[in-house]
Amino acid sequence: MMRTVLIIDDEEGIARALAIRLRAAGFQATTAASGMLGLAAASAAPPDLIILDVRMPDIDGFEVHARLRRDPKLASIPVIFLSASVQDSTRHAALAAGAFAYLTKPYDSREIVTTVTNAISGVPKSTSATEESSHSAYARTATFPVTPQELIPDRVRRNSHGSAA
Repeated sequence: MMRTVLIIDDEEGIARALAIRLRAAGFQATTAASGMLGLAAASAAPPDLIILDVRMPDIDGFEVHARLRRDPKLASIPVIFLSASVQDSTRHAALAAGAFAYLTKPYDSREIVTTVTNAISGVPKSTSATEESSHSAYARTATFPVTPQELIPDRVRRNSHGSAA
C-alpha cells in the first residue's frame, strides 16, 4: 500500500517539485496551497504524514499544527515543518510543539525522503539529528558546495562528450 503525504505550502513551485520527488520515491503526494485548504484536505483523507510550511497567507503552520493536534482523527499524524526560516527560535518552537522534524528551504531532496520515510516508519525522532540537519541546511544556504558540473548527471555528460567527464 502506497503511503500518503500531504504537502501544505503556499509556494506552488516548491510544493509541486516536492510532490514529484516524493512520488518518484514511491509515496502518494498531494498538495494544498494554504493552511485552511490543508486542514480540509487532511480531514477529508487523513494522510500518513504532513509536510507543513510555517509562513502562509491565511493561517500559519503553527496554527495548522495546533488544529491538527486538537482533532482526534488527525492528532497522531507526524508533521515535518519545512520553512525558509533558519531562526533557532522557530525551529525550537516547531519541535517543542511536537513536530517530527524541522527542515529548511532550500531543502535537500534526499534528506526530505529519508525524514519522511523515518517518520512514516515510526523511527524515533532524534532532536540532535533534527537540529544537526537544520544546521546543515542553514550551511547549504550560506555556501554552495556543488560545482555546476556536478549538477549534470553522469549519463548526460557521457552522451554529450562520448565518455564520462
